Amino acid sequence: MTKTNNPGTGSIAPLAESTATSHHVWATAARECIAAVLSLLIVGFTLYFMWAMFSAPDDVAPMRWQHQSSVLQTALGLTGAVIGYYFARIPAERAVSVAQQKEAAAISSAEQAAESKGRIVGSVQEMHDDYASPHGGGDDHVDGDAMRADIAQRLAQILRKA
Repeated sequence: MTKTNNPGTGSIAPLAESTATSHHVWATAARECIAAVLSLLIVGFTLYFMWAMFSAPDDVAPMRWQHQSSVLQTALGLTGAVIGYYFARIPAERAVSVAQQKEAAAISSAEQAAESKGRIVGSVQEMHDDYASPHGGGDDHVDGDAMRADIAQRLAQILRKA
């Protein structure tokens, strides 16, 4: 794919598509970097507070201990959210991938069914046109048994192709 405009057509679709893809890649990378940095900060902050709280001297004032405890509880909640995000993301991405594969298979199957329907409708329409005239295609006298046999044979051909 080129990154230039199509001269004479006024179309800039290849350039726009390439730019959109590039922006999507950069946005995804930036989002992942920001999430990783925030996650590391939250986990680091939690570990620091745990270390500070449990390595403090035994004669810490009760108000200070209570304050550290509430901060640590909040930090542990945030750490749980970070861990949940990273552990839940991988199965979710896998599920999305499987769903996209199933979608592609369903679209392919639907396209094949539409093509088959078109062939069948065309064959039946051709058969209808052949027998729509009062004389069955030009014969003066049409034998009913011959017509039934011809219809059965043509329907069998249609079913074999379907």
